[in-house]
Amino acid sequence: MANIALLLIATGKYDIFLAPLFDSIQEHFFKNDIKNIYLFSDMNSEWKPPGHSYWHHVRKINIQQIYIHHQPFPLATLNRYCHFNNIRERLYEDRNDYVFYCDVDMLFVDDVDKEILPNGVTDNGLVAVRHPGFINGGWGSPNVNPLSKAFVPEDERGIYFAGGFQGGMLHSYMEMCNILYHAIETDKKNGVMAEWHDESHFNKYLSVFDSNPRVLGHEYCMPDDNITGNPKILALSKDHNALRF
Repeated sequence: MANIALLLIATGKYDIFLAPLFDSIQEHFFKNDIKNIYLFSDMNSEWKPPGHSYWHHVRKINIQQIYIHHQPFPLATLNRYCHFNNIRERLYEDRNDYVFYCDVDMLFVDDVDKEILPNGVTDNGLVAVRHPGFINGGWGSPNVNPLSKAFVPEDERGIYFAGGFQGGMLHSYMEMCNILYHAIETDKKNGVMAEWHDESHFNKYLSVFDSNPRVLGHEYCMPDDNITGNPKILALSKDHNALRF
């Protein structure tokens, strides 16, 4: 039995996605392992899903809420690696074996289990999902400013990965988080922002620094308005303008 950490961020209006996401985690995500959920939110009190008061007592699931200030888009997503880096010691103290991040506006619709785990031998200990918009090739961040730490020269661009679901072995993932946090902070100091924010930096890391992740197909981050094959995790349709502020 492994300890699986799951990192979630829900500030502003994004808390509306939590109850259905948590239900889908209970049903489909590493059902036989211990799950430690770290919920980064701007809610002042311990969050409990409406009608789901049992959540903090469900066997094999532990939920910890970490307060963060809400920031307008794109800072809410760009700063994710800063938030993760800030709880590095807690993740180790809780004896997590693996850690994953999932966008909160996602839904697990089929079992996601040990088949996605890296081994750190034939891969670099990280897990990355092919971006559903570029499964046949292409690069999702072609217009990154060359001054950005996320810039990848054209001849070094490989598979383009989605930012919505990612993870890996605890040490491998936290090492990446630390590097990306500092890269993003450097961009801020230089007045530069990558085209697709944290996703651009994630792809830079996998393309240049460490190019051998455990690669998952786009069924692990599939838009619900363009379903093909057998999805495992759906990215839910939403009104961005209504949610972002």
